[in-house]
Amino acid sequence: MGARQKLNQAAINGCLIVGGLVGLFSQSWLAFFIATTVLAGLSLHGGEIRPNPTERSGASGRRTKSSRPTSRFHPPDRR
Repeated sequence: MGARQKLNQAAINGCLIVGGLVGLFSQSWLAFFIATTVLAGLSLHGGEIRPNPTERSGASGRRTKSSRPTSRFHPPDRR
């Protein structure tokens, strides 16, 4: 299991625990389901739960060989 799946699992478990506490204190299954759904939705919107891997080539500044611009006319600078 990868790191993204482990983090997603931890975030969902947190939503279920907090939703369970809300449902327990209010003694209502409806409050449990509403709290869990709202927390999971907010986590998904906030980026804590990532359903798909994201492309990070531009964010980190690292470039792979295939992402470098190639040109015959302008060789890369050798400083």
